[in-house]
Parts: sequence; structure tokens; C-alpha cells
Amino acid sequence: MLPQVARLVARSGDLKSELVAFAHSPCCARRLEARLEEAADRLGFLDEAMVIETIDHFVLQHRLADGSSVLGRFTAQRRPPLSEDERAMLLGWCDVVEAVFEVQSFQGDAVVLHNLLDDLLYPVYSDPGWRALGKLSAGMFVAGRIVPVHPDTDAWLVSGNRTTYPPGDGPQLAQLAVQTLTTHPQLLRHELGSDVGIQGHTVGDSRLSASAEGTAVTCGRAVHHR
Repeated sequence: MLPQVARLVARSGDLKSELVAFAHSPCCARRLEARLEEAADRLGFLDEAMVIETIDHFVLQHRLADGSSVLGRFTAQRRPPLSEDERAMLLGWCDVVEAVFEVQSFQGDAVVLHNLLDDLLYPVYSDPGWRALGKLSAGMFVAGRIVPVHPDTDAWLVSGNRTTYPPGDGPQLAQLAVQTLTTHPQLLRHELGSDVGIQGHTVGDSRLSASAEGTAVTCGRAVHHR
């Protein structure tokens, strides 16, 4: 791992915690509560995975009444000010890639994920370190969200909740990816804050909840083709 990437990955966890705390502050708390209520089922129940997914979308992609984002406000108002690299990292988190990925291989502390929607490869890190990715193995599938470590690198970070699937679910997940792109081809050039998505698909006995919001490269980043 490059020194800059290692340092930013290690720093990302603390900054993400600060960002989530900011979302619960008076400037944003009422809107966050409303989003959580919208995400609940008819009985008002929210499981932990949906809470994490809703908060992650809110802090990274939701637009407030004045058109600003929680992420943008936090980055501008944080004291002491962020370093140049930290600011670039956080502002890059608007580039959310949400999809179903196949685990391809491992490179040092990163897992290389193949996005079934855009057919690109993403080297992905986790701020808790290698142990958070240690249960993955080549051929497995992961439904979740990733964000860039820094715009000057091709490294990515796990963001929010993720769901894993065994290799045997591959054909169904690939079919879901094709159906998603057929129904919503614009997902390959998705815009921040869009509400287009796919919710509640079932794969075998597992629940797939990948909304595909922000699936495309939205901030001009480049990643590797297969």
C-alpha cells in the first residue's frame, strides 16, 4: 500500500465517525430522522443494516433544502480545518459506487472486486484493516457501497453495510445486474442524490438490498477494466 493511501485509509475511520456525528447535530438531525422514518417498514421497524445504509446515503449523497450536502457542510465547517489530502478524500466520497461485486483476488491489504454492473475492477480497503475483509474469499460476491480513498489514487474504501453471498449465487446475481442495467441504463452515469434504484431483490434465501444509487463514476474517476 502506498504511504499516502495507508495514511488516509487509517484516518478515514475517525473522519467518517465525525461526519456521522455531524449528521446528528442540530443542522441535520431532523432531516436524518425523516429519512430513517421513510426507510422503516409499515410497522416502523428498521433493522441495523437498513439504519447503516440510510445514514451512509444521507451523509454522502443526500441534498439538503439549500442544495448543499451533509458531506459538503461538514468539510467546510470542520474545526480544526482538514488537511488538503483529508479534504480531497472526503469530498471524493460523493463518488459512491453501489453494486454487487465478485471477489477476484487480494493485493496486500486490499481486496480486488469486480463490479457486475460496470465490469470494472476496484482495489478496496477497509478502515478497520485487513481483518474486516478477512472473511472474503475469491469467487464470493458482495453487495455494498465503496468510495474513493483519494482522487489521485485508484484505491477505494468500504462504506456502510455489506452483504456477502456464496459463489453458487453468481448466476442469479449476474442476471440481476443485467436486469438492473436494462431497466435503468442511466445507472452507468448516475448523478448525486438520485432516487432511482432497485430494492428488496431476493437471491436464494438471502436478502439483496442494493439500491444501485450512485453506481456510476460520478466525480470523474477512472478505474481498471477487466
